[in-house]
Amino acid sequence: MAFNYYNLPAIQQEIRRVPRAGPESVLYGVWNTILTWQFPVQEGYVTRPQDRHTSQAGQNGFSDLHTYQYSPGQRRADKFLVVQCKRTGLETRTSVWNEGVQQLNQYLSATHGTRLNPTPVYGIVAVGVYMRF
Repeated sequence: MAFNYYNLPAIQQEIRRVPRAGPESVLYGVWNTILTWQFPVQEGYVTRPQDRHTSQAGQNGFSDLHTYQYSPGQRRADKFLVVQCKRTGLETRTSVWNEGVQQLNQYLSATHGTRLNPTPVYGIVAVGVYMRF
C-alpha cells in the first residue's frame, strides 16, 4: 500500500474534526499540514497562509495558501502552488466550485501571469474535504 498523507494519524484526526458547515479557515490547518508533509521545509519548501500578491483591479489579493521553493543558490523563492479553499457544507454546489476556480485563476494570473521563463504553476480548489486540481 502506498503511503500518503491520510496515513498520518494527525491528518486523519484533523480531517475528521472538520465541521459539516464550518468556515473555510478550518481547512487551512488541514491543508497547511498536508502541504508541509508533501513539501518539507528541509527541502527548501515554505507554505504561506493568506499570502499577499499583486493587485487586482486596484485591490490587493490574498490566496489562501501559496507554496514556494527556495532552490540552492537562488535569492528568491519559486512560487509554484496555490490552494483556494471554500467552506464545508457546499461541496455539491456547482456555483461554489466555479467561484473557487475563478478566484484561483485570478490569483494565478496576478501572481504568475507576467513571469519571464515561467516554470510550472499548479492550483488546487478545495471545497470542504474535497479538492480538484
